[in-house]
Parts: sequence; structure tokens; C-alpha cells
Amino acid sequence: MVINLLFELLKKVYLKTVIAKTANSASKAIKQRFYFFFIDTQVRIFESSGKHRNEPKSKKRMNILQKLARQIIKKSFNFSVWTIQQFHDEKYYANKVENLRKYPIGTLGNDVIKCLDDNNLGLVPKYESHDLKHVLLDYKMTPVDEIRMQAFMLGNGNYTIPCFVILTFGALLLPDEWSTFYKDFKSGQKSKPISSWTIEKYANFQTQALRKQIIEAKINEQRILNMKEITKYFALTSIISGIFGMLFCLPFLFSSNIADLVGAGFPFVGGAILTIGGLFTFSNLTRQTTEYA
Repeated sequence: MVINLLFELLKKVYLKTVIAKTANSASKAIKQRFYFFFIDTQVRIFESSGKHRNEPKSKKRMNILQKLARQIIKKSFNFSVWTIQQFHDEKYYANKVENLRKYPIGTLGNDVIKCLDDNNLGLVPKYESHDLKHVLLDYKMTPVDEIRMQAFMLGNGNYTIPCFVILTFGALLLPDEWSTFYKDFKSGQKSKPISSWTIEKYANFQTQALRKQIIEAKINEQRILNMKEITKYFALTSIISGIFGMLFCLPFLFSSNIADLVGAGFPFVGGAILTIGGLFTFSNLTRQTTEYA
């Protein structure tokens, strides 16, 4: 910024000098020549600095809290994967990976393995469909994209406890990405449901063809307010009410007054029951949808 102002000042001083001393017709050509010289010099300095104005804001500047939040999410996911792997047979999943490598290039099975290899990862036991969704939805295996994918899947109808927990965890740590999460949620609502898709069933399908099926909006689908829909809305209301009740009562639980402890303790427990009940209801509804899909 300082360099730009300095060049502008030098340019104006020099041009005024040229105009004052030169009264012939060549003055205009000289003025233009030096004008483009200054412009070219500024462009060269700007390019050499390596800072391009077209870069996204997230790449230009990221404060220490944003960097820390992303590191916490990354470490949490790595620890979760490591924990899951300790309770499963790694040889079984290693053989599964080798079988997926045999699928032709361009198929979902081959693309899933390519994605895992590029990120130096393996299949997570019981969560193979998670990697499938990364490839199908083209979400990278980064902290932000992990949460974005959960927002998409929630909009897509994946009402499971892990989905709620991961999305809530990510939303609390990444408030700067809330608008992005909302857009992903809306995209999930407009897309074909894929929560029940598995690698075994779709490994031999072309990835691009599957992506086209997913992103097609459900234009002709009419949503009927049946008993299942009503149950979903009641479960969502139960979750929101329970969380609000627990947050409201939480400060009173640290009081030294017995009356406050008793008065806030029972509503807090009630809020926890409402929240857990709503989450289990969503989970059961999703499981039923998967069975009939």
C-alpha cells in the first residue's frame, strides 16, 4: 500500500514537470510513455509479492483461533479413526481395499481407493460409506469439508446421532463457516437421498454417472405430511427444547444455594431426556428408511 502511494506521488510530480517544461506536441507521447512505465513497475512489484487479489478470503487471512479450530477438528477425527481401528480386524479391511483396487478406472470403487491413497488413509471399519460420500459429493478430506459433508447429509435425510454430533461440534468451532454449512444443508435437501448407499452395492458404477443422479433436483417429488414427517418435526422440537432447557439451567447448577441446585437440577435432567429421546427417534426413522430403500 505504501509502495503504491509512493509511485502515485512520483508519477504526478514527474508528469507535472514534463508538462511544464515541454510545450511541443511530443509532450503527450512522453507523458504516456512514463505513465505506462509506472503502471508496469507497480504490476511487477505486486506480482513478485505473491499476493493475488483473486484469492479467497480464507487463504488471504486466517486468524489464530480459526487455525486452532481446524487443528482441533483434524486431531479429533484422527483420534476417532485410530480408536475405531483398535477394535476391528485390520486384515479384513486391508483385503477389502485390495479388492476395490481391481475395479476399472472411473468406477466408484476405484475412485474411493484413489482418494484414500492420495490422503494416506485406509478404510475406517464400519464407516466405509463415509469415504464413499466424500468421493460422490466431491468433499475433500479436510476439517472444513468434513463438517460441510455432515451438513449436506443432514439436509439429505441422514438423521443419525454421529451426524448431529459432528455437525454441532464443527459448527461450534467454525462459526465463520456457518453460511457455507447452510448452503450445503440446502443442497442436501435438493439432492437424491444417498444415506443408504454402500460401497458393495455401487462400487462397479461410474462415479460421474452417480454424481449426476445425486445432484438432480427432485422436481416431481411431492412431500406428503404423513405420520413419519410429523414424528420428525416433534423429534426436532424435542431436541431444540431440551438443549435450550439444559443451557438455561446450567449456570444455576454451580450455585451454592441448595434451592437453586434442586430447582435447576430436575429441569436439566428433563432437558437431557428430551434431547436424547429426540436423537434416538431421528436415528430410528433413518434406520427404517435404510431398511426399505
